[in-house]
Amino acid sequence: MYSGSQAEKRIALIPRIVVQGKVGLNEYALLVTDKRSILVLEKGSKSGIAGALGGAVGAAIASAAATRKTFDYENENPESFAINPKNIVIPHDSLELIKMKKAMLNPTYRMELRYQIPNKSKKIKAFLSPPGEHVKQKKQEGTGRKQIHFDYAKKVHDVYKQVLSPSRYEAVMSTRL
Repeated sequence: MYSGSQAEKRIALIPRIVVQGKVGLNEYALLVTDKRSILVLEKGSKSGIAGALGGAVGAAIASAAATRKTFDYENENPESFAINPKNIVIPHDSLELIKMKKAMLNPTYRMELRYQIPNKSKKIKAFLSPPGEHVKQKKQEGTGRKQIHFDYAKKVHDVYKQVLSPSRYEAVMSTRL
């Protein structure tokens, strides 16, 4: 449980990052506050079901079983997200590394977060994947795919530059976009 003397301030919401889970891909929203980052599970993979059932039928059932949640990020207390065991909480003072780089074969950017929990170092590898609606809107405005993905990664980069102190930012950020 997080205990802070002052109210936690929401800094930004990154609507979609994709993390490889034990049985498939999970979609998270990244809620960044002035004190921590909370990966809120939006859509969990049920691809383990597909493997058990096999083939196209299994994939169709798994797709139907994957559920997308929508939360009121503006009004909900960040603590209510933090206490959910399906979400991942990373206090900013535990961050060891934030690394972003462009994927080899497509315009997507990869992000790695390394952080320390008591007696253990943890690592999350994710893809920064803008939501489909965002991509569609930007394409209609004439923005190319590469630029859309770069801008999305830059937003994440800029959020951490804003939320971390300059010395902390320099210590953990390994990417300059």
